[in-house]
Amino acid sequence: MVSAAPIIRAHLELNLPHQGAFAAHQRTRAKTASVYFAELFPDAAKQYGCPFLEIRDVLNDGQTIVTPVSINVDFFAAVLGGDRRLGHSVVY
Repeated sequence: MVSAAPIIRAHLELNLPHQGAFAAHQRTRAKTASVYFAELFPDAAKQYGCPFLEIRDVLNDGQTIVTPVSINVDFFAAVLGGDRRLGHSVVY
C-alpha cells in the first residue's frame, strides 16, 4: 500500500500573473490554471478577476500541489462572449 505524504498546510488562493521584477521568474515556473487563463485573456482577468479559486497544498517534502476549486463564471462568460479572437458570440 502506498501512503501519500501528509499535507502540512493548505490555503485558498486567487492567482494572477505577476508583474514587475519577478515576472521573468514566474514564466519559468509551472503555471496554475488561473495564471494560464489570466495570461491568455488579460482583459477579462482585469475586469472580472481570477479565473479560478485555487487551493494550494504544501506537503511534508516541500512539494506544492495547486488544485482549482471553483470556476469564475463571469470570467469565462466574458471570454466566450467578448473575445473576438474566438469568433464566438455567446450571451450568458
